[in-house]
Formats: sequence, structure tokens, C-alpha cells
Amino acid sequence: MRLLALELRGFGPFRDPQRIDFARFDEEGLFLIRGRTGAGKSSVLDAIVYALYGSTPRYEGASKEVRSTFCSLEEPTSVMLEFEHGGARHRVTRAPEYEAAKARGTGTTVRPSAQRLERLEGATWVALATRARDVAELLAGIFPLTAGEFLQVVMLAQNKFQEFLRADSANRQRLLRTLFRTRRYERIAGLVVERAKTSGAELTAERRRLEDVAVRLRGVEADLDAAEREIDGAGDAAAGDETGAASDVARRLGTESVGTESVGRESVGRESVGTAPDDAEPRGTAPGSAADDPPLDAEWLGHLLERGEAHLADCRSREARCRSSLERASERRRLGERTLDLQRRRDAARAERAEREADRERIDSEVADRLAADERARPLLAAVAADERRRAVRSAALERLEEARAHLLEECHIEAAAGRALPHDGLRVGEPSDRDAGAPPAGAESRAPDEAAAAREAAERVLTELFGSLSDGADLDDRIESEAERCRELEKTVRELEARAAELELRRAERPEARERLAERRAEARASAQSLERADETLERLRNQEAAARALPELEERLGSALAAVRRAEADADEAERAVRERYDRRWRGAAPHLAADLRPGGPCPVCGSLEHPAPAAASIEPVSDAEIDAAEHAAAKADAELAQARERAETASKEHAARAAETGGLDIAAAAARVEAALAEVGRARDADERAAALAAEIEALDAADAEDARAGRALDRRLQEHRAAATRAAGALEQLRAEQRALRGAFDTVRDRLRRTEALLEAVRARNRAERAAESAGEEADAARETLVAALAESGFEDAGAVRAAHLEDSTRRALAEELDAHRTALRTALRALAEPDLDGLPEARVDLEPLRTAERTAADALNAAATRIGAAERLHRTAADEAERARAAMRRLDELGERAEAERQLASDLSGQNERRINLEAFVLAGHFEEIIAAANARLGGITAGRYELELDDGLAGRQRQSGLGLRIFDVYNGRSRTPASLSGGETFLVSLALALGLADVVSAQAGGIALDTMFIDEGFGSLDGDTLELAMRTLDDLRQGGRTIGVISHVRSMHERIPAQLDVRVRPDGASEIVAEPASGPAD
Repeated sequence: MRLLALELRGFGPFRDPQRIDFARFDEEGLFLIRGRTGAGKSSVLDAIVYALYGSTPRYEGASKEVRSTFCSLEEPTSVMLEFEHGGARHRVTRAPEYEAAKARGTGTTVRPSAQRLERLEGATWVALATRARDVAELLAGIFPLTAGEFLQVVMLAQNKFQEFLRADSANRQRLLRTLFRTRRYERIAGLVVERAKTSGAELTAERRRLEDVAVRLRGVEADLDAAEREIDGAGDAAAGDETGAASDVARRLGTESVGTESVGRESVGRESVGTAPDDAEPRGTAPGSAADDPPLDAEWLGHLLERGEAHLADCRSREARCRSSLERASERRRLGERTLDLQRRRDAARAERAEREADRERIDSEVADRLAADERARPLLAAVAADERRRAVRSAALERLEEARAHLLEECHIEAAAGRALPHDGLRVGEPSDRDAGAPPAGAESRAPDEAAAAREAAERVLTELFGSLSDGADLDDRIESEAERCRELEKTVRELEARAAELELRRAERPEARERLAERRAEARASAQSLERADETLERLRNQEAAARALPELEERLGSALAAVRRAEADADEAERAVRERYDRRWRGAAPHLAADLRPGGPCPVCGSLEHPAPAAASIEPVSDAEIDAAEHAAAKADAELAQARERAETASKEHAARAAETGGLDIAAAAARVEAALAEVGRARDADERAAALAAEIEALDAADAEDARAGRALDRRLQEHRAAATRAAGALEQLRAEQRALRGAFDTVRDRLRRTEALLEAVRARNRAERAAESAGEEADAARETLVAALAESGFEDAGAVRAAHLEDSTRRALAEELDAHRTALRTALRALAEPDLDGLPEARVDLEPLRTAERTAADALNAAATRIGAAERLHRTAADEAERARAAMRRLDELGERAEAERQLASDLSGQNERRINLEAFVLAGHFEEIIAAANARLGGITAGRYELELDDGLAGRQRQSGLGLRIFDVYNGRSRTPASLSGGETFLVSLALALGLADVVSAQAGGIALDTMFIDEGFGSLDGDTLELAMRTLDDLRQGGRTIGVISHVRSMHERIPAQLDVRVRPDGASEIVAEPASGPAD
């Protein structure tokens, strides 16, 4: 980090704005900050620390104390630091919390703390963060040193100078870790430790798994012993009486060669399983038992698997013998069942044959003869039915003919009664006359059949033509009526249009006077509505004033609550700050007893180096732990944050209250409400006038539109009137023409429709009579032909008449039943005879075969086979379990060998890297020790010159007491006496020189490291006054050498010779009013 500029105002003793341009000292590399005691030299360093960390070492974190006591309530406080790091240029600005005058009115308000971090991009400063937490996090990422570390390696302030020199290994490691970024080695060691723990846990888990496998294998061994004892104790079951009965059946069937004596010998009865003789012993045991378990090894596993395989092979051999016995028993049982089935078939066939032979006579007489007669009658049924059907059709046709002739005669009488002549003489052909007396039809006896038919057709043709003509004019009556109605409607419409035209003309004549009256009223309303816009604006303004006046009481209450919260937060923050100071005070007052507790007889005192301890300090107060201090500081920080939030809320409430008060315009709620009410009345009157003007304008517009519409309607009425008058003339001519056509068509009838109805009735009667005539002639011919066909068929069949044919005919259901009965009788007889002729039924014994002995023998063999199969399943599961568990055991033993070696190696490595070794040095301390050796070498290069070669720094990697971390200790080698001693034994001047050399060496090494933090600017606050003249000269030469190293060092000192030796200076002067100012000038004389 290289500091470029510092600006401050209202900070410490500096009331007015001050600026320090550190970049102007880069060429010199060394500058002096001088001034009399209390002028504010150290305050410059405080401002730098405050800008970076938001706190200062002298005020112990109480940032609000940095505000200058010379500032008035109107003057601000702020610090701006501009620096360059990692190739980027940044600027951080901070302001503490302080009390300031209110922006409006009298009194004070609390300004909350503020901060801002920016980065220079091109020529523009870009804001990165404004919240305290965000600024702190970003600065930590840019320059990862804490405030304490910054004071040890960059800014060597008063009372902080020697901390790095006197730090123990652990504290020194924390500082170097940040500078050299070696925390990754701590993480590596942690990962190795976790890996070692994981491997140890895996090893323990693997051992437990192997123990579980061993337990299961012992169980498999016990199960195998039990199974071997069971199979050795199972003997052969005797066949007994059931086997003898089975043999007797076999002899009766002629199958003695199958043999049954093997059933009992080869099968094992179910009841014999598990019944071992008293002297039965297992065939073999694994090397070990419950009383003496041998170690689990490959030999024992192999022996166990061999026993399992042998047991499985024995079970399979026994199962094969049982299966052979079952097959023989099953064959004998199947042979008995087949013989019994043949005997049953033979007996059934004999019974069926006897039954069918006894029923043969009835079948021949009652079934076969009836089916034969039905067979002869069936071909004649169609001829009988046709004859009957044709005779019925002829009778029906003659009846319909008589009806049609009677209907036609009736229609003719109607015409005669009306005095109208018939259209044609053919209407009277075939009329009935004196039919009851048997006389032929009148006029029919004088005409031949063909002439009568022609007359009938001619009459039908004449009526058809007349009907067509009348049908074309059937609607003539309606058309005449419709046309007459149309003429009347047209005349009516003409009269109505004439009346409407007269009314329209009268309405248009009255409109000009009405429009003039509306225009006068509209002008009056518009004059009254001109003030509406102004009234609306006034009403809006007055409403805002009323709303502001009503909101003021609540805002005043909120402001009072916010200020009360600020006072409470300030009290809490002060109390938390007092608690922090009290704990630190107790810590410092207990420091002597704490150091005295570490004293050992003959050991050096860490303060004076003496080997004698006549009066060690005794503990008089309770010691304060780091956890208590951290908790107090955390509570103080939390209280500060809550105070800042309370002040921010109070500031917001104050601003809102002031804004609302300005909006009221000095009015209270009652006055504002009265003015709003008056403005509302004025707006109402103006709005009513505006609405009246708009309504009157709409009425005028509607009146004009109506007049224009009436003009258009008048022109349209004229056109319609002319059209309707022309249409009425045309309709009168068409009506006269239709009436002439009507007179020609109706003849003697009143209307055309009446004549059409009578003509239609005559035509339908003639057509019905003609159709009936033709149908009667056709039905007579067909009936004669059907009779001739039936007579010929009866002669050929032998039946006397149609009745005999009907009697011989059978219904379908009866015929099917008789045919099925006959077929069933014949089929059953043939089947019985065919069955009795089969070779298998020949020679069978007459006595029935008994199957029960054969089935009992088969069940006994099946039970034996099931028992054998069960033992095979158990043996296979046992063998499979043994093989699986043995494989798991072998795998577990292999993994144990592998895990054991790896876990031990990882445990040893984890112990070494985490500091659990002889020297108690962890991996990170070991890496930092290398960096620390470089720092010591760089420091010794300067320390030798400063101390005239008397002192050298040495790395102390010896063991620390009380199991504390080692590896980064430090000792001072005195060349004069050849002995080493602790840094605590140095005098004040010696401590300053050694600390200076160590700090410069630390900065050299850190800057030279590629992964380290660049320390381009350093400050040294006092300490030179404790040096004698010669030693000061050596120290000055050392500082002069820094000008060539590219680093800039600022020195604060009262020593006159340093003022003379360092040309670049900043003079901190006290003005007459007590405030200080900074003047950049070279040293020109003695210090003040």
C-alpha cells in the first residue's frame, strides 16, 4: 500500500480543512512530522488509521471522540485518505457521529456516522460502498490487515512499537499469516487431520464389519452341524401294509415286474425326519466350536466351504433316489387308473346296447313313419298355399271393384242434382243397376269389353286435363284478394305520407326561435363558469395545507419518540463503552499477577530479565478473559450501531416534520378546514355553471341536428310519395286483369277453387274404378292358374286333397325333435357296439380295480421326495450363505490390511502437520518460520549497522512452556558476551532500535514476496529520544538508506538532529485560537 493524500477537517486539534500530499515525498523517501508537544503530530497518524478502520488506537474504538473540540455546531468533521494498492487507486472518506445544529429552526441534532469507498476508473471516481459493513469488507479484501496488525508493521505508534518484537509464537503467527497469506497451510493441515480421522473411522468400521461376518460364519457352521446330524439320523421308512396292497393290485393288473418293494427302501418317510439314532455323530466339524473358536483365516474358510459342498452333494443324491421311487409309484397308480377307466367304459357300453335294442320297435312306428309322410307332404305345401292365396285375392278384388263403381255413381248423382252435365260419357260405363235382382250393369250389356275399357280410359284422360287447367289457376281467387288489399294499402300509405310531410314542414318552421333562446342561456352560463380552473387550483392548495396541518401532531409525536430513542441509545452506548474500558482496566491491573504466575525459579523475568524474583505480584482482582473482552466489545459495537440507526431515524423524522410544517403555510387545522370548505362551495358553483353551459350547448347541437335530419326526412318523404302513387295506379290495372281470368275458369261455379274440388273428386273416383277393374281381371286369371297346378300335384303324390297334405305336414320343432330322437337312438347303438369291439376292452377282469393302495404308495413317495427337496433347498441356502460370507470375510481382511497401513501413515502425517510433534511446530508455523528467517536476516542487515555489530536477532524454535505453540520464537544474541537473551531484557533504547530494524526487515521481505502485501509507506512515532548521540547517528544512517529502496517512511520526533538531517518535513503548528494546522516546509532551525 502506498499512501497518496490525506484530507481532514474538524478532526482532533484540526478545525479547518488540512491536506497532506504524501506523493510529494516519494522522491525523498523519508519525511519528518514535527511540532511541539500536543500540537497534533500523532493525530495525523490517528486520521490515517481512522480512515482505514473507522477507529483510532488512542480512543479505544470510541470514534465519536475524534471530532475536534474547536468545531462549532455548524462545522463538519471528515477524513479522506487516498491510497494506491495492487495497481488500483482508491479513496475512503469517513465522518464520525457528532452533534450539529438543525438545518431549520433552533436546537441541535445528531449527525450519524458516514463512510464512502471509491475507486478511480479513468478520470472518474466510482463509488463502491457506503455502508459501514460493506466498506470494511471491501477494504479487508483490498488490504487484508487488521488495525492491530497495521499498527505493528506499517504504523509503529507510541506504546505499540515493540509488540511484534515481544509477541509469542502464536501471536506472531497470526500477524505473519495475514502478511504472507499462509492460511491455506492451516487448511491443508486441517484437511489431513480430517482425512486421518476418516481413515481411522473407516478402519474401526471395517473391523466391526469383519466381526459381524465372523459371527454370521459361526452361525453357518452351527447350522451345517445340525443339518448333518439330521440327515445322518434319518432312516428308511418301511412300506408296511400299504406297500403290500399296492403289490397285490399290481399282480392283478399283470405288472409285477414294476416291483413295489423299493418304495419303502428308497423313500424316506416324513415322520422319520429328525429321528437320529442314539449313537449318531456328525460326519465332520470345522476346526473349532463354541467352546474353542479358532481365528478366522483362509484355511478355516476353505474347510467350511468344503463341508457345505459335501453336504449339498449328499442331499442331492438322496433326492435323486426318492425321485426314482416316486416315478415308479406314479406309473403303477396311472396303470391302475387306466384299467379302472376301461372297466367303466365296458360296463357302460353293455348297458347302452341293451337299452337301445329294447326301444327299437317304438322308434320305427312312432318316429320313422311320421318323418317319411312329412317328407312327401312338404313339396305340396307351396301349391296348396298358392291356390288358397289366389282365391282370396280374387274375392278381395271383386269387392273393391263394387265399392269403386258405387262411389263413382254417387259422384255422378251429385253433379246431376246440381244441374251440371258430366264432362264425358265414359263416367257411366259399368254402373250397377238392379244388382240385387241379378241384372247386369246398365249399358254394359250393349258394349264389348274392349270398347268399355277404352271409354273408361278416355273419361279419365278428359278429367285429368281439366284438373290440370284448374290447378294452374287455383290461387287466382287469393291473388285477386291480395291484389285488392294491396291497392287499398297503397292508397292508405299515400294519405299517411301526405300528412307526415305537412307535419314536418310545420315543425321546421318553429325551430329558429327556440335555438335563439338556448344560445342566450348558454352565453350566461359560460360567463359564470370561467373561474372554475382557478377555483380548482385554490382548492388543491388548501387541501394540501389541511392535510399537512392534520399530520403535524403525529409527526411531532414520532419526532419526540425518535429523540427519546436516541437518548436511550446514547445511554446504552456509553454504558457499553464504560464496560469495555472497565474490563481493559481490570486486564492491565491484573497483568503483573498474570506475568508473576509464569515466573520460574532461576528463570528470567519477562519484564526486567532478572533471574531473581523477590516479591512476585499477587492476584488481587478476578482476571478478565479474552472472551469477556470480546463480548464487551461486541456489545459496544452493537450499541454503537443501534445508536447510529436511532439517530438516522430521528434525522428522518425531523426532516419530515419540518417539511410538513412548511406545507401548512402557518394555518392550524380549523383555519385550513374553513378555507377548504369555502373553496369547495366556490368550486361547486363554478362547476354547476360549467355543466349548465355544456348541457345548453348539447341542446343547441341536438336542435341543429334535428333540423338537418328533418330536412333530409322531407326530401325522402317526397320521393316515397311519388313512388307510392305510381304503384297504386299499376296495382289497379293488375287487379282488373286477374278478375277477367277468374270469370273464364270458374264456369258455372262460384269460384275457381270450388270447380277444382269437384273436378278432383270425379277424377279420383274414375281412377279408383279403373284400377279396380284392372285388378279384378288380373286376380281371376291368377286364381285359375293356381288351381290347375294344385290338381296336377295331388295326382302325383297320392294325397286325396289339400286337407290330407295339411295333416301329414309336421311343424319344424316337431320334425327336429323326431329327427334328433331317431338319430340319437341310432348313434348310441352304434357307439355301444363300436366300444365293445375295441381290443382294450377285451379280456379285462370282471372285478373293479381298487386305486387307494396305489395312491397311498404314491403319496408316501412324494412326501419323501418333498422332504429331500426341502433339505436340498436348505443345503443350497446354507452353502450360498457360507460362500457369500466367506467372500465378504476375505474382502474385509484385504481392506483391513490396506486401511491399516494407510490410516497409520495418515495419522502420523496429521500429527506432524498439526503440531503434535516433538517440537510442537505445525505446518503453517514451519512455512512461516522460513519467511521469519528471511525477516530476521533482513533485520540483522540493518541491526548490525544500528548497534555497531553488537546485537543479532535469532530464530528460537525451542519448545515453549505449558504446551504452547513453538517455532516462531525470537531471541537476541549479544556479541559482547556470546550469549542469547529474550527481547524483554532489552532496555528502552535497545528495544526501539531492535523493533525498528525488525519492522524495516519485515517490510522488506513482505514487499519482496510475490504473494505478500506491498508495504510502500511506513510511519514511526517517537522513540528516537531514548537513543544516545552515536546510536542516533547509526539509526539516522539506516533511515537515510531507505531513500534508495523505493519506500516512503514518515517519522514523528522531537530530536533536533533529526530535524536537521531530514529535509522533507510537515510542521504541525498551534494557532493563536488553540486549533492546529499543517504546513509543509523544510526544517530551518531548532524545533519549537
